Amino acid sequence: MNTATPYFTETHPLICKRLLRAIRVIWLAATVVFIISIFRGVVLYIDGGTQDLHFIHQVVNSTLFAPYIPTMIYAGWIAESQPRLGTQIMLVATLIMLSIQLAMNGTQAVHVMFALPATMVLAGFFTNNHVFKKITIAVITLITCLTTFELIGIKPYHPGSQGYFGIRSFIYIGLMILATYILIQVIVRDFFVIQQDLTDEKQRAEFIATHDPLTGLYNRYYSEQSFDHFFVTMEKYESGFVLFMDIDNFKMINTRFGHEGGDFALKVIAKRLKAVTKNKQAIVCRIGGDEFIILLICTPDGAKIISQQILDTVARPFDLHNESFQLTCSIGISTADKNSTFREIYRQSDTAMHRAKYIGKNTLIEHDQAHTDKELAHAQTLASLQQALVRNEFMLHYQPQIDLESGAVVGLEALIRWKLGDKELQPDQFIEMAEQYGLIHSISTWVIQQACQDCKQLHDQGYPQLSVAVNISALLLERNNLAETVANSLRDTGLPPHALELELTESALFQQGSTSGNAQLQQIRQLGVELSVDDFGTGYSNLHYLGQLDVQKLKIDKSFVMQLTNTPNKANDLAAAIIDIAKRFQLKTVAEGIETPEIAQILQGMKCEVGQGFYWSKPVSLESLLVFLENFQQNAKTAHHSQ
Repeated sequence: MNTATPYFTETHPLICKRLLRAIRVIWLAATVVFIISIFRGVVLYIDGGTQDLHFIHQVVNSTLFAPYIPTMIYAGWIAESQPRLGTQIMLVATLIMLSIQLAMNGTQAVHVMFALPATMVLAGFFTNNHVFKKITIAVITLITCLTTFELIGIKPYHPGSQGYFGIRSFIYIGLMILATYILIQVIVRDFFVIQQDLTDEKQRAEFIATHDPLTGLYNRYYSEQSFDHFFVTMEKYESGFVLFMDIDNFKMINTRFGHEGGDFALKVIAKRLKAVTKNKQAIVCRIGGDEFIILLICTPDGAKIISQQILDTVARPFDLHNESFQLTCSIGISTADKNSTFREIYRQSDTAMHRAKYIGKNTLIEHDQAHTDKELAHAQTLASLQQALVRNEFMLHYQPQIDLESGAVVGLEALIRWKLGDKELQPDQFIEMAEQYGLIHSISTWVIQQACQDCKQLHDQGYPQLSVAVNISALLLERNNLAETVANSLRDTGLPPHALELELTESALFQQGSTSGNAQLQQIRQLGVELSVDDFGTGYSNLHYLGQLDVQKLKIDKSFVMQLTNTPNKANDLAAAIIDIAKRFQLKTVAEGIETPEIAQILQGMKCEVGQGFYWSKPVSLESLLVFLENFQQNAKTAHHSQ
């Protein structure tokens, strides 16, 4: 048979499965026929004994039919590994079996004649067109021989047969064979055209599902699906690695050359990655944007060498719109074993890559679990911080501010706290994170609103002299809605504007100059809200801007205040100088961090107006503050007169 053209069973896995099923059905059916034949032989033996011609014929017929069954079983077994050979055995065995049955039985085997078109159908669907034509010729030859036997007077072995087939039967059978041939040709041709279209469409769908359409590399879906199977093939001396690569400053390409230029650059990078990993146990994937991952099996030293080759290759200049352009990349490496999961290794390599970007880009960083655990904790804290307002986890504590001359409580500083589970976090544990991730605006809005509401409640309960000071981040001045936020909070709570004070650091105030931030401060002052410079002396201490800005207070940082009794001469001079500057600019001074009566006395002698610190009270909740206010006023006056 022709070996140049493959059988359909070799090129279509689905057709091969159908072949195995067809062979199984054939030998099962043949087994049933054989059992019936034996049963009929037994009946004939009982009726006529061994001398009965029908019994003798039945024994011979069954004996000749019996080898067909194991032959078909063998054909099914061999077809699992060699579909072509299995198909050939099935067809040849079937034709031989049918020829024997028709030659022995003649007209008594007319029902066998229907198996001939069935054999042609099997040949049409399981082989190729060349073999199908040969099978058709073999069937026609068989019918011609049987008709010739009838014409020359040869009789069948079957005692009850009336002979073979005459010319009329030959014509009918020939027409049936011809019709079968034409029908199968049409059906098979259309079937395999449809089958090929479906196969091509399936391949296209699989390609789209597993490949990046821009670069032709595998995508993240494929890398995740092939992850477990890929690393199973590692040898004892090899290790599995995942390289997470991100192109540095890729936005610059899109900004300068547009998305067309960015797409061209990605294709160049993809081509270079394929060149570096060629002939290596590697799968290169683009997972989105300018990010790529490489699944790699090699030695640990080999992974570093390949990673360095990637860094060097990516950094080679390329021409883009008639300009020479150069990109770099950052790579994070994590080690995978046969028990690793894709998500775990992906996260580790991604973290390592971001660390590489953080320390300067164009470099390679290996995953470090301890560092990753710290970053994971950071990420968990950030996720909780993003939900803290919704969950009502923030609270305000208040530290009283005392008039050093009269001993009366004249104000409060609002200090935020975060109730995270069973922990109470201080501002220095989350404010920087809030600023970094843009959460400070919503948090500050809540603080201003809550502080105004609590201060108004204190006014209503008999403490109208109190004002409340709120710390404001420098980032709030970069937006144009701080003045609006303050105005809305005052309006909603009914707090008099003079009872609210905003504290800003020197850097926040003196970096504004003539920007919109300075304009916002002017709008806030027009509302009647006071402004104070927080932690004065630790920042710029720009006296030029201090004279221009409309502020009412200077807060002396506690780092100066706490040293007043330790190094009295130098500390006294610094504190006295700050107070003197404030007097010359007609500003009030507030000293924070007062922990002893000696420090309070020293500051009072320097004419500092207001103090706050643990000497009087640590920051407390509003409920505890009410208790403090009820008991403090008289005690403070008594202590003041006794000094």
